[in-house]
Amino acid sequence: MKKLTLIIMGLVVCFMAGNLIAAEAEDVVYKQEDKSIALRVKNTFDEKVRIVIDAGDGAGNYVIVGSISNNIDWAGLTPEDISGCSTSLAAVVNSETNTGLVIDTECSLDADSTDDELLDAQDITIQPGDWGNILWDTGTHLSFDVYIPGSKVGGTSGPKTIKGIYGNLGGTGNITVNIYKDQVEKYERVIVSPVYLLSAGSPLTNTAAADVIGPAQIDIEMDFPVKNSENCLIRAARASSATTGSLGVKVQSK
Repeated sequence: MKKLTLIIMGLVVCFMAGNLIAAEAEDVVYKQEDKSIALRVKNTFDEKVRIVIDAGDGAGNYVIVGSISNNIDWAGLTPEDISGCSTSLAAVVNSETNTGLVIDTECSLDADSTDDELLDAQDITIQPGDWGNILWDTGTHLSFDVYIPGSKVGGTSGPKTIKGIYGNLGGTGNITVNIYKDQVEKYERVIVSPVYLLSAGSPLTNTAAADVIGPAQIDIEMDFPVKNSENCLIRAARASSATTGSLGVKVQSK
């Protein structure tokens, strides 16, 4: 009987351990140039919504709810940043003059400039109950962003752990990697760029006679916890210019 009990206990332990292992899954979220999210918009109307951005700092932007067109003039926006864009989008109405767009600004920082930093020529269709994304222009925004939304704004439920940040970012100048939780900075690391490889016989101070190693690489291992309800923005910003490349974040979900 004692032996049988030990066998049963062993099977239970194995079963529980198997469940714990299976419950943890890893995924890598990648964002290439011009794919970083500036604003997320949820359509709570019972009609389709179409957001047309002619230019991020232009007067010819509009949002159509059903058959009703709302002009979104961002040419003279005050303030000319994410918070100002969010306020104007939240004021969009349907034929009954009811509002119905929910704006998630946690994928950026409220003070992020939108004076020509939003990607031009965006045409976004959002069905009722769905989310849509307004994107950054990497060349003017100067950063690659990955956003992990919390459970309250459509993200997956359960705690998460950021296991690593990886990237191959074209451009010039140092790279600053930040992690924000609900727009509050929690992590920063600066990666010096360019890095020089000395040519044969060149002095240490003579960078003109050295070879530049590029593009700049990011390879950071970590165990950074994120709670179920927390919205997490991972940003890799270049100091002078940003061109092509991608930023990847390895996320472990429980």
